[in-house]
Amino acid sequence: MKIYFEGVSCSGKSTLIKTIEQSRRGIISISELPDDYKKHEDLDNFCRYNDERKCLIANEKSKMSIVLVDRGYASTLAYNYIQLKLSLSQEYFKTLDWYLEGIKNGKLLKPDFYVLLSVDKKTAINRAKKLNRFCKTIAWYNNPLIGNNFYKYFFSLLEPDIPLLSLDGKIPVEKLLKEFWRFIDEHKK
Repeated sequence: MKIYFEGVSCSGKSTLIKTIEQSRRGIISISELPDDYKKHEDLDNFCRYNDERKCLIANEKSKMSIVLVDRGYASTLAYNYIQLKLSLSQEYFKTLDWYLEGIKNGKLLKPDFYVLLSVDKKTAINRAKKLNRFCKTIAWYNNPLIGNNFYKYFFSLLEPDIPLLSLDGKIPVEKLLKEFWRFIDEHKK
């Protein structure tokens, strides 16, 4: 079983994934593939390549276990969409073509379930500052509402066939964990 966790930066994806991993045995997580992002001249192409690799790894590992993926291709699309709306980049159109072609040719593999965590701008910025990760030039922090709205569009129009659990990232992680397992149990039947 493959489950992709999506949402803007500092919405609680990684924290929830770690909590889920600790709650049961035999769960595998895949986070961003380790790399020094600063060394890439074309970060957008690297992110798309990273998503393709994570899809393949998740697909292979899901044959033996539940696999939790920390950000999939929907987040790459969302980030580029935020950049487009903030007039920072036109990369979104190239990424949308990549997504459509990737689904068609099997380089991008859809999950069995999605989990979307949403937070407001203030919460995202406060968490990023607390983690010493805040950078005002990062599009996720400039307007997470654009990202949250993109995800709603993505899940309702581009992948409406995949079950989606939408969570408020401000809720304590223990409650999110219960909602997660309840959702999985309901959809496994």
